[in-house]
Order: sequence, then structure tokens, then C-alpha cells
Amino acid sequence: MDWAHQHVQPGPVAAPFIPQGDDNEARIGAFEAFFEGFAGPDGTAPYKQALSSQRRRGDYWIDVNINHLRTFNQELAIQLTEVSPSLYLKYFNEAACRAAEITRDEPRFQVILKSDAPPQSIRSLQEARVGTLVKVRGIVLSSSRTQSRIIRATIQCRNCQNIMQMDLDAPSGYSDTAISGKLTLPRTCTGLMGNVQVQAGGGAGQNRCPLDPFVLMPEQCLFADSQLLKMQEAYEDVPTGDIPRHIRIILERTLVNRAKPGANLIIYGILLSANA
Repeated sequence: MDWAHQHVQPGPVAAPFIPQGDDNEARIGAFEAFFEGFAGPDGTAPYKQALSSQRRRGDYWIDVNINHLRTFNQELAIQLTEVSPSLYLKYFNEAACRAAEITRDEPRFQVILKSDAPPQSIRSLQEARVGTLVKVRGIVLSSSRTQSRIIRATIQCRNCQNIMQMDLDAPSGYSDTAISGKLTLPRTCTGLMGNVQVQAGGGAGQNRCPLDPFVLMPEQCLFADSQLLKMQEAYEDVPTGDIPRHIRIILERTLVNRAKPGANLIIYGILLSANA
């Protein structure tokens, strides 16, 4: 969306400092304040307006220039780009949903981050940057078919019928199961209505559920489209006589099926380690 890069300057709006501790609601509120309070030169809130227009069109994504967030709330931008991007991007997405006032029956908003910083080469990526946002350039070598990754699982105990929901975060590293969203079910249930008698200290036992009682309820789970790209170094970044290096890129939701093999690509995303 071009509006995020055209003639938008931060207005004189005081941004709240991000709270310390584990107050997730306050962190989401800090991002929501950005959507509500970041002002253009005419005093309007361009991101708030964009959320509304995107929702009317049925496009549940929004571009956000990271420099706008940095100007509005520098500490929040540091947490998002340098400290815990996966977690804070989750807060950012939730804040977009709230600012757009979407209902439970609508898709969730996806925040797509943009950066004005120049891209770097693949071979210049350093281990110290793992877990942070980076911007790299390259050429798409191949793309996988779109897969569904489970992002919220609904499971039920076969014994006591207890129902639980589990939120699955974005992959923390690349592996063969990263884009398919491998789910590890809890081995125990907290329910006390099972049929297995457990004696404690020789006294009367309590009925507890057996080990591995959970089953997945696919019809009540939430899924997201995922795709894997393989991107090679741009030709100008390869020293004479060297073999080009490559990285794998996991795309999700509205970003899938946008890039084809042979395309020159600039990616701004979270640098992950390769899991064995």
C-alpha cells in the first residue's frame, strides 16, 4: 500500500512508553495507540483510516512503515525489531484487529512491516542478528505449494470431555515441519472426571484422566496459509569464483503466492536459525 510511504509525517501526538513486565494487554494497547494516534500532516490518522478501508474491501492486511512506529514510540519499535519480534508482531496483529473493530466472525488482520533501510546481502547476515528483523535481497529459486499451518488448536480429552485451546506461535526456526505447524499435544489433562483411580499416600484416590487423552478437533481449529521460498544471493553480491548462498523463507497468510521463481525479491522479516 503506497500510502504508507508517501508524504506521511508524525504529528504532535504523545506516545505512551511501553509498560514493563508481562502485561500483554498494555502492550497491545500501546500498538493500538499507534494506529489511533499516528498523525499525518493534515492531522488525520492514516493508519486508522487504512484499517477501515481495508476492512470494507475485505483485505485483512495493512502495511506499516517501521520508521513511523519508531518515531511514535521508539521503545516499542526496539522491542518489535530487536528484542522479540515474533511476540510483538503477534501483539501488533491483535492491535490492528481491535483498532479496525473487527468481529469474531471476520478474519484476523495481518500487519506487514516495511522498512526504508537499504537491503543487505545474504552472505552479510550474522549469527548475532538471529531473532531480529532483517532486510535482505535476492532471487527466488523455488517456491513450494501452499500449505495450511495450524495457528490455534482446539483439543478435547477423550475421558472427561474437557476442551482446551492452544495458540501456536510462529516457527522459531526452520525445519521440515515449520510451515506445516506440527502440534505436540499435552500428555496430561487437569480434569478429575476420568475413570482411572490414583491412590495418594494410601488414602482415598481421585479419578484422573490417563496419559495422552487429547484428540484434535479439526473443525474447531484455526489455520493459516504458509509457503516456503528458496532465495539465492543476487548476482552482484557473489564474489568472483564463489558459490552463491541461499536462504529459506517462510511466508504466511496474505504473503503467499506473491513471488515466483526468477523474481528479484527484497524481504523484511525475522531471521531464524536452521533446526536440525
